Amino acid sequence: MNNESPPTPGTATTRRDGSPTGHAALIINPIAGNGLSARREPKVVEALKEAGLNFTIFRTEAPGHAIELARHAVSQGAVMVIAGGGDGTAHEVATGMWDSEAVLGVIPLGSGNDFAGSQGIPMDLDGAVAVLREGRIRLSDIGQFDERFFFNTLGIGFGVTVTINSQSFKRLRGHLLYLMTVLKSLAGYHSLPLVLEAPGFQRDELTYLLTVGIGTREGGGFMITPEALLDDGLFDVCIVDDISIPTALRVLPKATKGTHTNLPIVTMLKVPSLTISAREPIVVHADGQIYDTGKKKLECTCRPQSLRVQSPSS
Repeated sequence: MNNESPPTPGTATTRRDGSPTGHAALIINPIAGNGLSARREPKVVEALKEAGLNFTIFRTEAPGHAIELARHAVSQGAVMVIAGGGDGTAHEVATGMWDSEAVLGVIPLGSGNDFAGSQGIPMDLDGAVAVLREGRIRLSDIGQFDERFFFNTLGIGFGVTVTINSQSFKRLRGHLLYLMTVLKSLAGYHSLPLVLEAPGFQRDELTYLLTVGIGTREGGGFMITPEALLDDGLFDVCIVDDISIPTALRVLPKATKGTHTNLPIVTMLKVPSLTISAREPIVVHADGQIYDTGKKKLECTCRPQSLRVQSPSS
């Protein structure tokens, strides 16, 4: 174990602007961003110290470790848990602490950083640290599917294929990574027969892509659910009909800007829950993390304003 000592228990107090004071836990994923996180760790630590934050560093050592570290940190009195990494790190840290009084902070160091982008957190280190020091607490919705959670988006179909294929591009980051992955994923992909049910809505058709959004973006900046609100208690759902590769190539540029939503092949919903049924066990990505649920029916429910996030003040 290369972790430092656990944080000293503290009292969750707040400044006048609503941001927390007290001890924080910084959970660093050294392999995030293809190693960018490890390379930038000294600068992250220096910036946090210069900002006057009182924190203890933890480093993840395996998938799922950040969940354990976050749970331990809040059990020891950390008032803020900072995810230093990408979407996977933010997903795990949030999973470990969302049901506590602690606040989630984020320093984006990953390949996509879509959770941070949806929350309005700056991508640069100085900007992200300024949010930790001077921002405000936002109560953000979370999504539950079975006993698991997502905090930005959940996807089925093409998005899962893209997420899996993105792991083969080791030297790319950000939008270019996912753009190259999308192009690679088009060949050989087939739409899924899905039955979708929500209050006042039912659909039984081949589906190319399904995204259930709390935030606005996924896939390194694709604005799949551009009108999503973080705290309205509703999912923004994007459903794309069965389409050909040429049609997908025409839709792709629109999806980067969020201008695809009025196309005839796209259905957009705002719903508090969604039931998904399939012929085969459902595989999803939750905030970019792949889960084989082993089930042919999945219940997704929005839990309103259940995650405390340190966000920009304006």
